[in-house]
Amino acid sequence: MRDPGAADLAELFLDYADEDFSPDSPSWEEIDFGYTIESILGLLNQAARGEHLAWALSSAMYSVMLRSGRRNSPRPSDRQRDRLLVAIISACLTADRILPPLCRRSLIFTGMEALASIVAYWAAEDEQWATWPRDAYSDMHARARILWNVLHNISLAEEIEERAEKRRSSVIAGLFHGPTTNPEAVTNDV
Repeated sequence: MRDPGAADLAELFLDYADEDFSPDSPSWEEIDFGYTIESILGLLNQAARGEHLAWALSSAMYSVMLRSGRRNSPRPSDRQRDRLLVAIISACLTADRILPPLCRRSLIFTGMEALASIVAYWAAEDEQWATWPRDAYSDMHARARILWNVLHNISLAEEIEERAEKRRSSVIAGLFHGPTTNPEAVTNDV
Protein backbone atom coordinates (compact mmCIF):
# COMPACT_ATOMS: atom_id res chain seq x y z
CA MET A 1 0.00 0.00 0.00
CA ARG A 2 1.25 3.44 -0.93
CA ASP A 3 1.97 5.97 1.79
CA PRO A 4 -0.64 8.71 1.37
CA GLY A 5 1.92 11.37 2.39
CA ALA A 6 4.50 10.34 -0.20
CA ALA A 7 4.74 12.51 -3.28
CA ASP A 8 4.92 11.11 -6.75
CA LEU A 9 8.47 10.90 -8.05
CA ALA A 10 7.36 12.81 -11.11
CA GLU A 11 6.17 15.67 -8.89
CA LEU A 12 9.43 15.69 -6.93
CA PHE A 13 11.55 15.94 -10.03
CA LEU A 14 9.28 18.09 -12.17
CA ASP A 15 11.83 20.92 -12.36
CA TYR A 16 14.49 18.47 -13.49
CA ALA A 17 12.52 16.93 -16.34
CA ASP A 18 14.34 16.87 -19.67
CA GLU A 19 12.13 17.73 -22.64
CA ASP A 20 14.38 15.53 -24.78
CA PHE A 21 13.87 12.47 -22.59
CA SER A 22 12.67 9.35 -24.35
CA PRO A 23 12.20 5.93 -22.77
CA ASP A 24 13.62 4.39 -25.95
CA SER A 25 17.35 3.81 -26.16
CA PRO A 26 19.06 6.37 -28.39
CA SER A 27 20.45 5.25 -31.72
CA TRP A 28 24.19 5.32 -32.38
CA GLU A 29 23.62 8.31 -34.64
CA GLU A 30 21.89 10.18 -31.79
CA ILE A 31 24.69 9.30 -29.39
CA ASP A 32 27.32 10.43 -31.91
CA PHE A 33 25.44 13.66 -32.53
CA GLY A 34 25.24 14.29 -28.78
CA TYR A 35 29.02 13.93 -28.59
CA THR A 36 29.39 16.32 -31.52
CA ILE A 37 27.30 18.96 -29.74
CA GLU A 38 29.28 18.46 -26.51
CA SER A 39 32.52 18.79 -28.45
CA ILE A 40 31.38 22.08 -30.00
CA LEU A 41 30.28 23.30 -26.56
CA GLY A 42 33.66 22.32 -25.14
CA LEU A 43 35.45 24.36 -27.81
CA LEU A 44 33.17 27.38 -27.28
CA ASN A 45 33.65 27.16 -23.51
CA GLN A 46 37.43 26.89 -23.98
CA ALA A 47 37.27 30.05 -26.10
CA ALA A 48 35.13 31.75 -23.43
CA ARG A 49 37.86 30.96 -20.87
CA GLY A 50 40.41 32.54 -23.22
CA GLU A 51 42.37 29.29 -23.63
CA HIS A 52 43.80 29.19 -27.16
CA LEU A 53 40.86 31.40 -28.04
CA ALA A 54 41.48 31.80 -31.79
CA TRP A 55 42.07 28.07 -32.32
CA ALA A 56 39.12 26.94 -30.15
CA LEU A 57 36.67 29.42 -31.66
CA SER A 58 37.87 28.71 -35.20
CA SER A 59 37.44 24.96 -34.61
CA ALA A 60 33.95 25.40 -33.11
CA MET A 61 32.86 27.62 -36.00
CA TYR A 62 34.17 25.14 -38.55
CA SER A 63 32.34 22.26 -36.87
CA VAL A 64 29.03 24.16 -36.76
CA MET A 65 29.31 25.40 -40.34
CA LEU A 66 30.24 21.94 -41.61
CA ARG A 67 27.25 20.21 -40.00
CA SER A 68 24.56 22.88 -40.21
CA GLY A 69 24.06 22.90 -43.96
CA ARG A 70 22.87 19.30 -44.19
CA ARG A 71 19.09 19.14 -43.92
CA ASN A 72 18.92 15.37 -43.63
CA SER A 73 21.41 15.23 -40.75
CA PRO A 74 20.46 15.41 -37.06
CA ARG A 75 19.41 18.77 -35.71
CA PRO A 76 20.08 20.21 -32.27
CA SER A 77 17.18 19.95 -29.84
CA ASP A 78 15.83 23.17 -28.33
CA ARG A 79 17.95 22.54 -25.24
CA GLN A 80 21.10 21.89 -27.28
CA ARG A 81 20.42 24.98 -29.39
CA ASP A 82 20.02 27.13 -26.28
CA ARG A 83 23.22 25.77 -24.74
CA LEU A 84 25.10 26.50 -27.97
CA LEU A 85 23.72 30.05 -28.12
CA VAL A 86 24.74 30.78 -24.51
CA ALA A 87 28.24 29.41 -25.20
CA ILE A 88 28.48 31.55 -28.36
CA ILE A 89 27.62 34.67 -26.37
CA SER A 90 30.24 33.85 -23.72
CA ALA A 91 32.89 33.19 -26.38
CA CYS A 92 31.97 36.43 -28.16
CA LEU A 93 32.42 38.50 -25.01
CA THR A 94 35.84 36.96 -24.38
CA ALA A 95 36.86 37.36 -28.02
CA ASP A 96 35.97 41.05 -27.84
CA ARG A 97 38.20 41.43 -24.79
CA ILE A 98 41.17 39.27 -25.82
CA LEU A 99 41.61 39.07 -29.58
CA PRO A 100 44.30 41.35 -31.03
CA PRO A 101 43.38 44.60 -32.81
CA LEU A 102 44.00 42.79 -36.11
CA CYS A 103 40.54 41.35 -35.55
CA ARG A 104 38.16 44.32 -35.73
CA ARG A 105 35.41 44.35 -33.10
CA SER A 106 32.72 44.82 -35.73
CA LEU A 107 34.02 41.69 -37.44
CA ILE A 108 33.81 39.73 -34.19
CA PHE A 109 30.23 40.77 -33.52
CA THR A 110 29.07 40.27 -37.11
CA GLY A 111 30.72 36.84 -37.31
CA MET A 112 29.42 35.67 -33.93
CA GLU A 113 25.93 36.93 -34.72
CA ALA A 114 26.10 34.96 -37.95
CA LEU A 115 27.27 31.86 -36.04
CA ALA A 116 24.32 32.21 -33.63
CA SER A 117 21.97 32.55 -36.60
CA ILE A 118 23.46 29.44 -38.19
CA VAL A 119 22.81 27.50 -34.97
CA ALA A 120 19.18 28.74 -34.91
CA TYR A 121 18.82 27.83 -38.60
CA TRP A 122 20.36 24.40 -37.98
CA ALA A 123 17.90 23.65 -35.16
CA ALA A 124 14.86 24.99 -37.01
CA GLU A 125 12.10 22.76 -38.29
CA ASP A 126 11.46 22.52 -42.03
CA GLU A 127 8.41 24.78 -41.73
CA GLN A 128 10.58 27.53 -40.22
CA TRP A 129 13.21 27.09 -42.90
CA ALA A 130 10.59 27.63 -45.57
CA THR A 131 9.89 31.15 -44.23
CA TRP A 132 13.53 32.29 -44.51
CA PRO A 133 14.83 33.88 -47.70
CA ARG A 134 16.53 31.27 -49.90
CA ASP A 135 19.97 32.86 -49.66
CA ALA A 136 19.79 33.66 -45.92
CA TYR A 137 21.94 30.68 -44.99
CA SER A 138 24.54 31.59 -47.62
CA ASP A 139 24.80 35.12 -46.21
CA MET A 140 25.09 33.86 -42.61
CA HIS A 141 27.68 31.32 -43.65
CA ALA A 142 29.73 33.93 -45.54
CA ARG A 143 29.71 36.35 -42.58
CA ALA A 144 30.76 33.59 -40.17
CA ARG A 145 33.38 32.38 -42.65
CA ILE A 146 35.02 35.82 -42.74
CA LEU A 147 35.55 35.68 -38.96
CA TRP A 148 36.58 32.02 -39.17
CA ASN A 149 39.28 32.92 -41.71
CA VAL A 150 40.66 35.70 -39.49
CA LEU A 151 40.63 33.41 -36.43
CA HIS A 152 42.38 30.70 -38.41
CA ASN A 153 45.06 33.20 -39.47
CA ILE A 154 45.52 34.37 -35.87
CA SER A 155 45.81 30.74 -34.77
CA LEU A 156 48.46 30.04 -37.42
CA ALA A 157 50.41 33.15 -36.35
CA GLU A 158 50.26 31.97 -32.72
CA GLU A 159 51.58 28.54 -33.74
CA ILE A 160 54.48 30.16 -35.61
CA GLU A 161 55.27 32.30 -32.56
CA GLU A 162 55.16 29.25 -30.24
CA ARG A 163 57.65 27.40 -32.45
CA ALA A 164 59.92 30.47 -32.61
CA GLU A 165 59.78 30.72 -28.81
CA LYS A 166 60.81 27.05 -28.51
CA ARG A 167 63.74 27.68 -30.84
CA ARG A 168 64.80 30.77 -28.85
CA SER A 169 64.55 28.84 -25.59
CA SER A 170 66.64 26.03 -27.04
CA VAL A 171 69.36 28.45 -28.16
CA ILE A 172 69.41 30.18 -24.77
CA ALA A 173 69.52 26.85 -22.94
CA GLY A 174 72.41 25.81 -25.21
CA LEU A 175 74.35 28.91 -24.22
CA PHE A 176 74.11 28.00 -20.55
CA HIS A 177 74.27 24.21 -20.74
CA GLY A 178 76.11 23.44 -23.96
CA PRO A 179 74.53 21.96 -27.11
CA THR A 180 71.24 20.28 -26.51
CA THR A 181 70.81 16.57 -26.91
CA ASN A 182 67.07 16.78 -26.67
CA PRO A 183 65.69 15.68 -30.08
CA GLU A 184 62.44 17.50 -29.30
CA ALA A 185 64.24 20.85 -28.92
CA VAL A 186 65.04 21.12 -32.63
CA THR A 187 62.21 20.00 -34.84
CA ASN A 188 61.10 20.73 -38.33
CA ASP A 189 57.43 21.33 -37.56
CA VAL A 190 55.43 22.09 -40.64
